[in-house]
Amino acid sequence: MAAIGVNTPVVPFSNGTQAEYWQATNCLRCAKYAEEQEYGASQDLRAGGCALAMRVDLGFISGEIPAKTALRIGASNFRLAPEGERGYCSMPSTCAEFRATQE
Repeated sequence: MAAIGVNTPVVPFSNGTQAEYWQATNCLRCAKYAEEQEYGASQDLRAGGCALAMRVDLGFISGEIPAKTALRIGASNFRLAPEGERGYCSMPSTCAEFRATQE
């Protein structure tokens, strides 16, 4: 079986509900995401914030994210789809770059 390259698109969630739950328990509670909202980084990543959250947001539209993004998040169990066009992965319960917000 061929390996998944870092630019291979992977499907990180099995459905939209799973994606929303993951985002709510990670991105929306993360200090990096709060910085993104404060400084408008989703419009311009040079302003700060979290590139991973932006790519997960884009994944809501396309249903996939780059494998290198999934690796930074801490995903595992990468595998190719039968047609070999995109891969699949298992997302961790907590993002590897998660920083709790100050409450």
